[in-house]
Amino acid sequence: MSQYQPPPPSPFQPPSNLPPYAYAAYPPPRPGVVGALAITGLILGSLGLICNGIGLIVQLFMIALGKNPFGSNTPVIHDPMINGFNTINAGVFFLLSASLLWISIAALSLKPAAHTAAMRWSLITITWVTLATIVQIIWVLPATADFVLKNQPRNMPPGMAESIRTLQTIGAVIWWLICCTLPVLFLLLWRSPRVLAALGKAPAGGADPMNPGPG
Repeated sequence: MSQYQPPPPSPFQPPSNLPPYAYAAYPPPRPGVVGALAITGLILGSLGLICNGIGLIVQLFMIALGKNPFGSNTPVIHDPMINGFNTINAGVFFLLSASLLWISIAALSLKPAAHTAAMRWSLITITWVTLATIVQIIWVLPATADFVLKNQPRNMPPGMAESIRTLQTIGAVIWWLICCTLPVLFLLLWRSPRVLAALGKAPAGGADPMNPGPG
């Protein structure tokens, strides 16, 4: 009676020291920087949809009826070019907010498309915010300040006009910095090997699962 011999191990059996996600039975772990930026994008995208949606409705209402829907006695600037720019700006920010919301949801699920979309969204956002801020500082804000000053009492303190324009410019620059922060973080932090591997965008040659790198 022959003794039973166990079959030799398969030469294709993966090493036992690899992490579980290396067997493709489990998804790779989500890096903290992916979760943090995705959750931030969810919050900002949701707020952007609400705020820019309301702003877009207000702009369209003022263009159509010539008055503010939140106050019939509120002075409204009747400049088709400025109103048109404000409407386009609100519409672009609404679309960017909707895109950011989708990117954030996809990133939490580690969808490969989220990385490509985030990189493109970041470049488009930085470009548009920069151009819009320049237009506002050079043209829209001075015209708006002049309109506000014309509707103020005559006994204004001296230097009020310059103070209003300075505060508007400072506010526009701060808004530009706020809008560009998340896109810059995407561009800087979502290029590490670990993030690329988690989002299915590993660089050529593949990433070493045992040494994923920073991120």
